[in-house]
Amino acid sequence: MPSSHSQFMAYFATCVILHLYLKTSYKSKLWKHLIALATLLLAASVQYSRIHLYYHTPSQVLVGVQIGTLLGLIWFLFTTRLLLPFLVDTLKVLDHPLAIAFCVRDTSDVGDLVRCEYEGLMKWEREVGLRGRGLAGTGVGKSAHEKTKGFKGGKAGTHGKSKDE
Repeated sequence: MPSSHSQFMAYFATCVILHLYLKTSYKSKLWKHLIALATLLLAASVQYSRIHLYYHTPSQVLVGVQIGTLLGLIWFLFTTRLLLPFLVDTLKVLDHPLAIAFCVRDTSDVGDLVRCEYEGLMKWEREVGLRGRGLAGTGVGKSAHEKTKGFKGGKAGTHGKSKDE
């Protein structure tokens, strides 16, 4: 019986590493390599523990790793090449009223999502004049609230202005 722990960790490591190298763009390539190395070490430590604790033989762990790696590769290719394009381009799920109400967006092509959001927020804070005031745009603090006129939200690119302003 293959090791399910080894199988899952190989699946997880495969998905993380494929996503890391094919879907993200960090400014420093060192981060990619460090995250990949840490992921592989984590997976290897679980796989080693299965053998060390005599729960599985090395061949059972190896079969688990092979199955997990194959399933991780299949799942990554399925979701990125078939499922996501089908949902977004064919079914147009992002145009559904519920998706709009819950602000669902496809950010799969944004390389470094956290950096993108951070830089967008910093640009908005500079434009509104809130740089360095903390929770910009949340309405916390009277000066922030007055400068943004309560930040009514709105469509992307309106920077908190309502339609009638």
